Amino acid sequence: MALGLVNIPLRWSIAAAVAYELVEQYVERSEEGKEFFDTTGPEVIPNAILDLAVFAAGHQLGQMWNRTG
Repeated sequence: MALGLVNIPLRWSIAAAVAYELVEQYVERSEEGKEFFDTTGPEVIPNAILDLAVFAAGHQLGQMWNRTG
Protein backbone atom coordinates (compact mmCIF):
# COMPACT_ATOMS: atom_id res chain seq x y z
CA MET A 1 0.00 0.00 0.00
CA ALA A 2 2.85 2.35 0.86
CA LEU A 3 4.34 2.13 -2.63
CA GLY A 4 0.94 2.98 -4.09
CA LEU A 5 0.63 5.95 -1.75
CA VAL A 6 3.94 7.39 -2.95
CA ASN A 7 2.97 6.76 -6.59
CA ILE A 8 5.61 4.16 -7.41
CA PRO A 9 4.51 2.56 -10.70
CA LEU A 10 2.79 -0.80 -10.27
CA ARG A 11 5.31 -2.46 -12.59
CA TRP A 12 8.23 -1.45 -10.35
CA SER A 13 6.37 -2.38 -7.20
CA ILE A 14 5.50 -5.84 -8.48
CA ALA A 15 9.09 -6.34 -9.66
CA ALA A 16 10.32 -5.50 -6.15
CA ALA A 17 7.77 -7.85 -4.56
CA VAL A 18 8.70 -10.70 -6.91
CA ALA A 19 12.40 -10.12 -6.17
CA TYR A 20 11.65 -10.27 -2.44
CA GLU A 21 9.69 -13.52 -2.81
CA LEU A 22 12.53 -15.08 -4.84
CA VAL A 23 15.10 -14.09 -2.23
CA GLU A 24 12.82 -15.38 0.52
CA GLN A 25 12.50 -18.73 -1.28
CA TYR A 26 16.29 -18.95 -1.65
CA VAL A 27 17.05 -17.96 1.96
CA GLU A 28 14.44 -20.29 3.45
CA ARG A 29 16.06 -23.21 1.62
CA SER A 30 19.41 -22.64 3.39
CA GLU A 31 20.13 -23.99 6.85
CA GLU A 32 20.83 -20.47 8.14
CA GLY A 33 17.54 -19.22 6.73
CA LYS A 34 15.61 -22.10 8.25
CA GLU A 35 17.15 -21.30 11.61
CA PHE A 36 16.66 -17.54 11.28
CA PHE A 37 13.01 -17.79 10.23
CA ASP A 38 12.42 -20.83 12.49
CA THR A 39 10.97 -22.86 9.64
CA THR A 40 11.52 -26.29 8.13
CA GLY A 41 11.66 -24.98 4.57
CA PRO A 42 10.40 -22.37 2.14
CA GLU A 43 6.79 -21.30 2.00
CA VAL A 44 4.70 -23.10 -0.58
CA ILE A 45 4.39 -21.50 -4.01
CA PRO A 46 0.61 -20.83 -3.74
CA ASN A 47 1.31 -18.81 -0.59
CA ALA A 48 3.98 -16.76 -2.38
CA ILE A 49 1.53 -16.10 -5.24
CA LEU A 50 -1.15 -15.04 -2.76
CA ASP A 51 1.40 -12.69 -1.13
CA LEU A 52 1.94 -11.05 -4.52
CA ALA A 53 -1.80 -10.73 -5.15
CA VAL A 54 -2.36 -9.09 -1.76
CA PHE A 55 0.61 -6.81 -2.42
CA ALA A 56 -0.86 -5.74 -5.77
CA ALA A 57 -4.26 -5.11 -4.16
CA GLY A 58 -2.65 -2.98 -1.46
CA HIS A 59 -0.76 -1.01 -4.10
CA GLN A 60 -3.99 -0.35 -5.96
CA LEU A 61 -5.72 0.76 -2.74
CA GLY A 62 -2.89 3.21 -2.11
CA GLN A 63 -3.26 4.68 -5.58
CA MET A 64 -7.04 4.87 -5.18
CA TRP A 65 -6.56 6.74 -1.89
CA ASN A 66 -4.34 9.27 -3.68
CA ARG A 67 -7.04 9.92 -6.29
CA THR A 68 -9.63 10.74 -3.62
CA GLY A 69 -7.56 13.57 -2.25
